[in-house]
Amino acid sequence: MQLATILSALIFVIPAALFSLTQRTGRIWFVFGLSFAVAFVEPSPTDVLVPLVVLYVILTRRISVRPLSLLPLLFMIPLISTCLSTPNSPSLNYTLITAYLVILCTVATTLREEEREQVFSGLVWAALINGIVLIIALLLRLTGAKAAWLFFRWACFRGLYKDQNVLVTLLVPALGIAVLKTGWRWKWIRVILIGMAVVATASRGGYISVLLTGSLVLVILFRQKAMTPALALLGGLLASACIFPFWGQVILCKIGKPIQSYDYGRLSGYYQAIKWGIAHPQGKYPLRRVPTRVSRGSLKVAGIKGGCEPAVKGEFSFSFTPHNLFLEALGFHGVIGVVVILILLVVAGANIICNLPTSTKALIFLVGVLVPAMFQPPLHWRTFWLALGIALSDFGGRKSRETSEDPGSK
Repeated sequence: MQLATILSALIFVIPAALFSLTQRTGRIWFVFGLSFAVAFVEPSPTDVLVPLVVLYVILTRRISVRPLSLLPLLFMIPLISTCLSTPNSPSLNYTLITAYLVILCTVATTLREEEREQVFSGLVWAALINGIVLIIALLLRLTGAKAAWLFFRWACFRGLYKDQNVLVTLLVPALGIAVLKTGWRWKWIRVILIGMAVVATASRGGYISVLLTGSLVLVILFRQKAMTPALALLGGLLASACIFPFWGQVILCKIGKPIQSYDYGRLSGYYQAIKWGIAHPQGKYPLRRVPTRVSRGSLKVAGIKGGCEPAVKGEFSFSFTPHNLFLEALGFHGVIGVVVILILLVVAGANIICNLPTSTKALIFLVGVLVPAMFQPPLHWRTFWLALGIALSDFGGRKSRETSEDPGSK
């Protein structure tokens, strides 16, 4: 842990201190975007930068909080109740993540255009750092190097590679940001981000759908000049809804051995249980050994009820119940998610008739890329919450009346 703290200080805390000491306050927002992305992935020593930046904002300027910015607090009600009733629940992490979103929503209402660009830059570089760490860890793992365990034990790096969906969560919006930037200094970043996205999605076939849908939105948005980000968002949502029924079957039944052999060892029992359950929907599936690292949540999404249950003679069995994967996987949070998607569609429709600044259009576009991630099993609510928090924060907002009106006209 000491090594993790030192590395975090070298990468994040020291640059923040230098920017503050040299009075380059504009660069603070770059560090904020960088640290927020890393803190969102996994609580780490970099978390201290988020409250520090919020404190800086509170002390230096007036804050006008939009009511919609506090809407993510609704998600904390069921999460807190789960934390109280079930100790060591993952809901504790989700509660912290939701708190981060509320912080982002509050701070975002105060940012100026140049400060928003700094936050965007920080998010892009955070995605680059995450991608580099993931690639190094995977190369060490595939070559059998003992040094791989060094990455696996560092607290500040643990969350950067443990779930490829986390990397995709950061890469896809960063890719959108990089493409939206037309300056020459962003062109080389596009190539790097595309390569990292390919590496991330190739390791788990299920996440290819996120990249495909995001690419579809990119093509629609940049091939057709008359296409607004709002229409691209609507097209991405409709494409995701149409793709899901058969794409889920491909993910659950047709995928062969993934690129990483250790992924296959983890999921082999999972795929076998699904194939047997489709052939014998009302039976039980005995296994001579327990399929390692198969979570109950994954089995539930697949339609396998009960998880791993001990049977006679030390065997384990799964009971398979056919059901609608999409509706079953939604659950309580899914109902809220559907309602919020409708709200986002209304916001997107309003963008067509309103003259919003470029930053807001860019973030509506990013939401269109992120939201499709929730349409595939398992539903990654961290991705959805990130998109929701950014969208509701009105990152950049409308042009202020003071700047739009001519003071000399009176």
